[in-house]
This record gives sequence, C-alpha cells and structure tokens, in this order.
Amino acid sequence: MLKNDSRAKMRAAFCFGIMTLTLCRAQNPLWTGEYSRKGKWEIHGSVEYLVGDTATFSSTGLSLQLDDTFTGGAGFGYHFLDCLSIDVDLFGGSARFTGRDVFGSPATTSDATLFGGNVNLNYNILKKRLTPVITGGVGLINFSGGGFSETDPSANVGGGLRWDITDRFFIKVMGGVTWTEIQGDNGYNLFTAEGAILLKSISVSGGYKF
Repeated sequence: MLKNDSRAKMRAAFCFGIMTLTLCRAQNPLWTGEYSRKGKWEIHGSVEYLVGDTATFSSTGLSLQLDDTFTGGAGFGYHFLDCLSIDVDLFGGSARFTGRDVFGSPATTSDATLFGGNVNLNYNILKKRLTPVITGGVGLINFSGGGFSETDPSANVGGGLRWDITDRFFIKVMGGVTWTEIQGDNGYNLFTAEGAILLKSISVSGGYKF
C-alpha cells in the first residue's frame, strides 16, 4: 500500500509539474509574444562541430580524407526586416588529412589548419523571440599544412532555432551542410565529384544585439 501511495503521489507531482510548465510557457512573452528585430545589429561567437568527408580524384584514383573536427568563430549581422538578416562570419580550427592510394590504403597523414569566412542570408520564420531559422550563403575556406596551402570556394545551407532571450542577448542552434572542394589537377569543380567534399555541421552560438 505504501509503495502504491508513493507512486501515486509521484505521478500526481509529475503531472502537476507538466501542467505548471505548460501554463507558464503559455503566458510567458519570452515564448509567445511578438518580437521585432528590424534595424538591429548584432555580434556573436560560435562553436561548431564539422563531420569530415573524403575528396576523390578520378583522374589519379587518389583520395584525401578530412577527419571530423571542431571550429570556433565570430561575426556580426544586421536585420533588414523582422524576418530577414545578413551575417558575416569568420571561423577556424585544426584539421587532419589522410591521403589514400588507388587501393584505398592510407598513404600519408598531415595535420593542418582550416580558416574561412561566410556571408549568409537568414530567414526567421516567426516574428517571435523563439523562431525556426533557415540560412544559406557562400564563402571561402583555406586549408594549410603538410606542405600545401589553398583557398577554395564554398556554399552552405542550413536551419535551426533562434531564441532572443532578452532584448540584448540571443542564442542559436543550427545544423547544415557546406560544399567545397580540394583543388585537383583540373582546377575548381564545385558541386561535381572531382575533389568535392560535403561537410555536415552543428553549431551553437550566442550574441549581443544593439
């Protein structure tokens, strides 16, 4: 009987907590109130996890694998409208490349650095403090190390959530993909199979509006 009473009390407390949280969120303007971002500038910092990929070169049969890595970055943005803004971001971090021969066996491994920048347009779907976001843009990525250095064009798309916690501070959680390429003998062939790599990413950023 005592165990049954305890379980009943725990279920009642759990249900009460869920109801209270639901009511608080329903009445809290941080979640439901309309919010305007138009005409505001912002600065932000971010941490991003990149899932690596392999660039293949059909002309030689060789491939170059970029391992998973973390990058950090910073940037600024401006809101033209409540729903539309532009961001300029710079980012960088360490990287590791593994070259593979025509049989797929590791041939060389090199530590490197990557550094890049993006210009993105962002669409905030809701005119609220908490809103889904769609983003897309173009940029450049530089790979340096192991006796090579090159700067390659890139393009990216993504989506996630933005929460303007206060009138000054906000956070964003975003996921996306970036297309770029490692330059081969035939030059740049972005969006083709020759030397192209697809980097998947997830990032967390926080910033200040003014």
